[in-house]
Amino acid sequence: MYKIYTKKWDRPGGFIHKLLLIMRLTTVILLATLMQLSAASFGQKFTYSKRGSTLAEVFQAIETQTGYSIFFANQQIDKRKKIDVSFKDTELKEALDVLAEKSAFEYAIDEKNISIKPKTPSFLSVIQSAAKDLFADDDRNLADIRGVVRNERGEPLEGITVMVKGAKAGTRTNEKGEFLLKGVKKGDVLVFTGVAIEPFEYTVKDDKNIDLNLKARLVQLEEVGINTGYQKISRERFVGSYSQLDSAAFHRRAGMGILERLDGTVTGVLFNKKVFGNNPDQVANFSPIQIRGISTLESNQNPLIIVDNFPYTFDLSTLNPNDIQDITVLKDAAATSIWGSRAGNGVIVITTKKGKFNQPLHVSWNSNLTIQDKPDLYYNSQVSSSDFIDFERELFSEGAYDFILADPSMGPVSPVVDVLNQVRNGSLTESEGNIKINNLRNVDTRDQLNRYVYQNGVSQQHSVNIGGGNNNINYSISLGYNNTKPDIKNSENNDQYTINSTASFKVGKRVNISTGINLSQGTQRTAALPAFSMYPYLQLADENGNALPVVNRYRISYVDTVGKGKLLDWHFRPLDELKFADQSNITRNNILNAGISYAAVSWLTLEFLGQYNFQNTDASVFKSIESFETRNLINRFTNLTFTDLQRRYPIPLGGILDKNSSKSNSYNFRGGISVNKNWNNHQFSAMISGDLSDARGSSNSSRYYGYQPDFAGYSLYMDYVNRYLVYPLNTGSTDQIPTENKLVAENISRFVSLTGNVSYMFRNKYSIYGSARRDGSNLFGVSTNNKWKPLWSVGVAWQIDKEKFFDLSWIDQLKLRSSFGYSGNVNNTIPGILTITILPNPNFLTGLKSAIRGNLPNPNLRWEEVKIFNSGVDFSLFKNRISGNVEYYRKSSVDLITAIGLAPSVGATFNNMNVASLKGGGLDLNLNAKVLQNDIHWSIQVGLSHAKMKVEKMYLFNNYGAIQFVSSGINPSIGKIAFGLGSYKWAGLDPETGDPRGVLNGEISKDYWGIMSDSVDNQVFHGSSIPLYSGFVTNNFSWRKLSISFNIGYKFGFYFRKPTIDYLDLASKSFLHSDYYKRWQKPGDEKYTSVPSLTYPSNDPGRDEFYSKSEVNVLRGDHIRLQDIRVQYNFDALLKHNSVFKNLSAFMYANNLNVIVWRKNKSNLDPDYAGSNNNLLTPPVKSLTFGLSANF
Repeated sequence: MYKIYTKKWDRPGGFIHKLLLIMRLTTVILLATLMQLSAASFGQKFTYSKRGSTLAEVFQAIETQTGYSIFFANQQIDKRKKIDVSFKDTELKEALDVLAEKSAFEYAIDEKNISIKPKTPSFLSVIQSAAKDLFADDDRNLADIRGVVRNERGEPLEGITVMVKGAKAGTRTNEKGEFLLKGVKKGDVLVFTGVAIEPFEYTVKDDKNIDLNLKARLVQLEEVGINTGYQKISRERFVGSYSQLDSAAFHRRAGMGILERLDGTVTGVLFNKKVFGNNPDQVANFSPIQIRGISTLESNQNPLIIVDNFPYTFDLSTLNPNDIQDITVLKDAAATSIWGSRAGNGVIVITTKKGKFNQPLHVSWNSNLTIQDKPDLYYNSQVSSSDFIDFERELFSEGAYDFILADPSMGPVSPVVDVLNQVRNGSLTESEGNIKINNLRNVDTRDQLNRYVYQNGVSQQHSVNIGGGNNNINYSISLGYNNTKPDIKNSENNDQYTINSTASFKVGKRVNISTGINLSQGTQRTAALPAFSMYPYLQLADENGNALPVVNRYRISYVDTVGKGKLLDWHFRPLDELKFADQSNITRNNILNAGISYAAVSWLTLEFLGQYNFQNTDASVFKSIESFETRNLINRFTNLTFTDLQRRYPIPLGGILDKNSSKSNSYNFRGGISVNKNWNNHQFSAMISGDLSDARGSSNSSRYYGYQPDFAGYSLYMDYVNRYLVYPLNTGSTDQIPTENKLVAENISRFVSLTGNVSYMFRNKYSIYGSARRDGSNLFGVSTNNKWKPLWSVGVAWQIDKEKFFDLSWIDQLKLRSSFGYSGNVNNTIPGILTITILPNPNFLTGLKSAIRGNLPNPNLRWEEVKIFNSGVDFSLFKNRISGNVEYYRKSSVDLITAIGLAPSVGATFNNMNVASLKGGGLDLNLNAKVLQNDIHWSIQVGLSHAKMKVEKMYLFNNYGAIQFVSSGINPSIGKIAFGLGSYKWAGLDPETGDPRGVLNGEISKDYWGIMSDSVDNQVFHGSSIPLYSGFVTNNFSWRKLSISFNIGYKFGFYFRKPTIDYLDLASKSFLHSDYYKRWQKPGDEKYTSVPSLTYPSNDPGRDEFYSKSEVNVLRGDHIRLQDIRVQYNFDALLKHNSVFKNLSAFMYANNLNVIVWRKNKSNLDPDYAGSNNNLLTPPVKSLTFGLSANF
């Protein structure tokens, strides 16, 4: 009798209750905040006293003290009129009433805007005006005026008020600087006002489209600069290398993760999808993202991710993309060295949206729906089902399957081979066998999968953001909800909830307090198929859609009769597995941060920041007793000779629950002093900061047999030590029950650092910058932590266009900059101390736990060092019609951690040490052009990157030869590109046998093992397996309210090895490449094909290894593709003046189009997803996103 242990497991409902509680609390806080803001807005105080003051001076004081913007609906008001005023803590409305009385004007307050106009005329004046209008021109002389307002640099200005002089109504420019005024006639005067520009008047002529560049007002605005994660530096003073995706560029792409939006939009950033997969938001040790080529060989290749000032090591998919304000990619030492020993692979700084002081309440809403195509199962070319059946029949007649069929373990064979064997044994007649086999000829497994397994994935994203502020507080609150229907049928919809809230408070004039909280929970429940041999003719369901069995662990003829009906059903039905195996994953992520700054004087600020991040993931896989995996385990260990249930079923009747729980948390603290002093022609800034961080991660996994989901009970008494007789019984095999696997793993990473930088600018033309950082960590060796060796950088910049001798009017800006410095990279998997690993399984002889040695101690283990020289030119031409930059860099990575051989007396064959180095460089080019700026606006962004890194130094083991040289991945050949691609020399097919031939000792040879053991120097090195040149061309078109953009990506200078036929181990094949049709079959075929002949039996496995890795299967990967298209329409012109919407837009976005418009090779393969014989890849699925966004 089994004892059942009952325990209530944690369910997501508890968190949902807490989440709802938090949402209620957030709502209360928000309402209270809004009420306070409202009260504060209506209760603005104003103090000003002066005899003989002009109206302009009084209005300027009101704007400065209250944050309100004042504009004039009519320029007839004399702002130079002098009046005597005396206000002290006077209500704003009361002060305006006094001024209106003295100066004969009226005013209206709309949110934070004050509109001033002359006092309403008398009744007689109205009659006179009406009479004049009666005889004025009729509406046939009125027209609609469209225009674009830009600043002096050609950048569009949003929020500029445009009014007809003397009229009451007006409009404002949108985010593109565009405006539309209706009912305007020739001779009317348009008045342009705003806080960012000097007032401007324009007299309407015959043109109906105007384009203006207005002069900026000399007011203090929030500085737009480069966020390094420590500080924000103005673009003019920044000497480092960076690329930035602003809010508009980031949100152009939709229906995808955060980092994925950098793909094909940022120069110097390459996504290596072919090697590392296609989900960059889930951080792994081998990153799909390379910034300016690789900087390491065997260590962490991830760029450092910074989110709101602190490193972020968790899953970025827990963040809401709608909360992202911008992303900055830091590339050179001057930009990255401030992050020290973790910045060698580059730094990606993510900034989330915040509220702003003196900003009216605003509400934004975004919603989109993404529909994904099914996976392209036909991408990898294979022989037809009928031809594969003929192939199997031929092999069967040659005896290829006899060894497997004679194996008493009843290992799986294909349905065709099983039928052929039954015919041979007399279980079926030949006629019956032919009928069964011929019924499979027209079955295509891919059709079955598309019909019964896959479906179109659908995802929804919804987000609401509320923000604003007054003089003393700003706030931002966003709520997000994502719902995804996976592309596997029978999966439940996945949900994700996010809450993000920030607030800043001014306490007096010197203290600023900021707080933030980010909460998210994601739930995934996905159906999945266990691995099984995917023969090309598997029929998954009958004509009525009922699940049919297919071969899995054992041949079907065996499971049909084994146990004589006393065992559980042992058939494997893939479609049933979608119902009976439940995979769930719940991820919770919490981020809490706070900061306080104190301005001791106007130019000196003290700041303290702290952040706590906690992420918990609970994953479980419940396989009910109806699932194949559970039935298979129970049947294998069943002993039908016993009647006692515990002995009859060593694995109890019931489900199996596998649970895995991982927890990660991190603490970050920072304290620093910053100086920012401007005087005369000098601008000086400096910062010194100390950081402490502690990141911990732990995970544990466990298995529960006999699990009953109704009351969460499971069997306590499981024997994991003794061995049991298992099926098939005729083998006499014994086995242990798979262990409970209570694995516990924990890692701790601690860093302490001291950072400082200094920047000086003279006459707004000459800039110099320097930084230094010293890191200590528990990941370094003892000797390393005792050394004081900072990572540092220096940089200079020269704004040439501001020199007196520079008189080229067509050049708006010309800036030269250069930098040099060091950053580092940490291998967080290799500590400098001795480690051991406790094995989870008990020893089957002693029944005791055991352990093995892990890492050897290395007191000199240190960070890898990356040295970068960067030089660039920033330019703007023809009033910003053309702008961009060009950068050249050299990079050298030293002290790279790789394995090195040890003397046998040490007791280990190798240890990881700082012994390797890389060297290289490249070029980045950014170009922006405004091609058309009339009725149709056309702009182009062009990006080009070149990166090439070679292995300069590396320890090579004694057995390194050609077979290692031609392997994929990082090629460690000294003097060659790190991701190089090598191959065996090809000498064609043997005209007599069709065997592949190579070259050995300068002669044609079929000694395959001799060739594979030959020197590296005798092989072919093609070049890089990742693009040396990559880039994009983004075109943006707009006409009135319609805009269209599309992105074209290109990659040049690389090679890939295509998949091909593989004759090795033919009897176990479930897939045959279509190169089978091109194989050599008779003398003379070698003139038209390079595919070897089919030989059976094959006595030389080196034949296939040589052919698949020979140069004949290597193709150029250069190509150009259309990546995405976006169409958007703004409904601003259709909105009424009193509409609740400030703006409303709809868009359609098509992504992963995978339309290759040109390729270097003649194959139909996508070079980014070519795969290999052992790893067939498919391109990402096409997706179509529809979205709406609005501001209130």
